[in-house]
Amino acid sequence: MKEKLLEIFLNNFSKPLDVDELFDLLELEDAKDFTTLAKSLNELEDEFIIIHNHKGEFAPMSYFNLSVGILDVKDGGFGFVDTIDGGVFVKSANLKGAITYDTVMIKVFTDELGRKEGIVERMKQGGRIFYMGAGTSGRLGVLDASEIPPTFGMPPTFVIGLIAGGETALRNPVENAEDDPEKSWKELLDYNITTLDTVVGIAASGTTPYVIGALERA
Repeated sequence: MKEKLLEIFLNNFSKPLDVDELFDLLELEDAKDFTTLAKSLNELEDEFIIIHNHKGEFAPMSYFNLSVGILDVKDGGFGFVDTIDGGVFVKSANLKGAITYDTVMIKVFTDELGRKEGIVERMKQGGRIFYMGAGTSGRLGVLDASEIPPTFGMPPTFVIGLIAGGETALRNPVENAEDDPEKSWKELLDYNITTLDTVVGIAASGTTPYVIGALERA
């Protein structure tokens, strides 16, 4: 199955395909074949050969101008990613919490000087970024996280925004929600946080208990 999928994805590929379209192209017939197809797609994603967009459509990473490599962060805060196509420069603002020796997925583009430049999209073999915030700054974190899928065509599980008080706090104040330092960690546990993940605290004052609690436990 994987060999046939590779032929589809790597030979004259023209547009992203969903599971049903791949099922038909491979001329599969039953539920067992569908299960095998899903497993093969997951394996190809784990090997960084293909990726799916927010519509659930699959394509080679190169179709979305994506590449994978090892990150080297320099003293100035910027970094370089060593990919099969050569080194790619990454500005400090685009590192998204990744550090030296992380395996990262980057969105590659050409800057105004003709250099290859990248934006980190995926960290540490599947690690995620969690924005933890409260009040206005927390809302901005949720907004930034929500822009990742439509802007970069990435799954919404890569960057996750959490705010004290939950979704209600996005539109209305939730009294005392930001004063609980344990609540944020419990919310992270609900996402099965691991050592592969990165937690970013967002607090204008720098002292918000909800934010500090998450950073201390992480």
